[in-house]
Amino acid sequence: MLAEVSASSNIYWVQVIDTIETNRHPIGIAYNPSNQLIYSTLDNSPDGDGYVAVIDGATNDVVKNIKVGVYHVEIAYASSNHNMYVTSISSPDPSKSSVFVIDSSTNEATKEILTGGLNPEGLAYNPDNAYMYVGNANAASRFPDGSISVIDTTNDTLVTNFQDQSNPEAIAYASSNGYMYIANTGSDNVSVLDPADNGIITHIAVGDYPLGILYNPDNGFMYVTEGGTDSVAVIDTQTNEVLSHIMVGEQPLRAAYDPAHHLVFVTNDVGHSVTVIDALTGKAIQNIEVGANPAGIAYDEANGNIYVANSGESSISVLSVETGYSLELTQGANTILNGGSAQINEEITANATTNSSTATQVNFTRINPDSTVETQIVPLTLGSAQYNFTPNMAGHYKIIADFGNGVIVEKGLDISFNVIPESMIGTIALMGSSLAALGGFVLLRRRPANRHNGSLGNQGI
Repeated sequence: MLAEVSASSNIYWVQVIDTIETNRHPIGIAYNPSNQLIYSTLDNSPDGDGYVAVIDGATNDVVKNIKVGVYHVEIAYASSNHNMYVTSISSPDPSKSSVFVIDSSTNEATKEILTGGLNPEGLAYNPDNAYMYVGNANAASRFPDGSISVIDTTNDTLVTNFQDQSNPEAIAYASSNGYMYIANTGSDNVSVLDPADNGIITHIAVGDYPLGILYNPDNGFMYVTEGGTDSVAVIDTQTNEVLSHIMVGEQPLRAAYDPAHHLVFVTNDVGHSVTVIDALTGKAIQNIEVGANPAGIAYDEANGNIYVANSGESSISVLSVETGYSLELTQGANTILNGGSAQINEEITANATTNSSTATQVNFTRINPDSTVETQIVPLTLGSAQYNFTPNMAGHYKIIADFGNGVIVEKGLDISFNVIPESMIGTIALMGSSLAALGGFVLLRRRPANRHNGSLGNQGI
């Protein structure tokens, strides 16, 4: 259920519109803006070979499977050469773990770069220096807690490999300050790396088991998935401080950002779902069931859809954002904001609107202050449905508009009981009650010895 956060806000509703079948389990996924194709890494079962699926977002068809490496986790795009970079975990010799380069013009693997570390999983591109940063999550003889490898994408060579914190799992670039942010699963923190000298600026403590990290260029925040606490930490890159923790699904893994709607999408591995976060309010607004064990997730700039790699099965879920659902409450010429107040015994109009083609009617539900419930079904006419009622009791009302396609919007309002004297008797009665109250106040003022000396805090105020 979605609760509208302001009178002017749009309601976004995300739904699965397609499922792409793959011949292996997908893990990582990324979008290439130069050719408008989606690339997804596939696991090495059943024959031990690794593949990368190439998907045309215009048709959601797999147009090619590229045979490359052994077992892949992450994939990223480099704007310096428009190529895709794929981490590969070699087996049975993990010392040969590497990053493969896929030429996006031919969709063929052209080069393998040894990382010098084990189990490369995190991968992020820095457009300032054209370097690709690799998180080698597992132990090696030289670096027992994992390491960071740096690749120059202009010549596809390894620049350096060094150790910082334990098990660097995911990496993201922040355009606000040019730093790289590294989620360290074994250290429960985020390293802030200065690419100028690969020095560590600071370490930011986050929740248990950080598994993914995402940068939002619109607000300058980093979103860190906390797999051990089913939450997402929000970091302000201007101060490198944690602002909040947003509860999501079970064991969040990776995240993607939709700049068109200011939405953050988080895959929940064990929860088999995707949580949608409104980046403008910092609140989770929806949870969508997808395939088994969703891992990687990517936003397609060309069609505006979200692609989710379901690592527990051979499929990719395609999510679409629907807009234009709203519920407005008015009383006369006054608009009632969510949680606002209105007058008793005056008619209120609830107007539900949408531009969706899947909605044909609205089921209005009104929950009164005494918990009684009234419902009314109203057909949508030109995208609008109205429901009128007159509140006759004071207290909190809840109005719910169910569009019948899974979208439910609700708003609350408060009705206060105002005493308005309508006769001389009413005026006298009101004056009498006021004098009685004044007498009580004077009495209290004359008897200070009977008061307790407790603080306001002790009285629960």
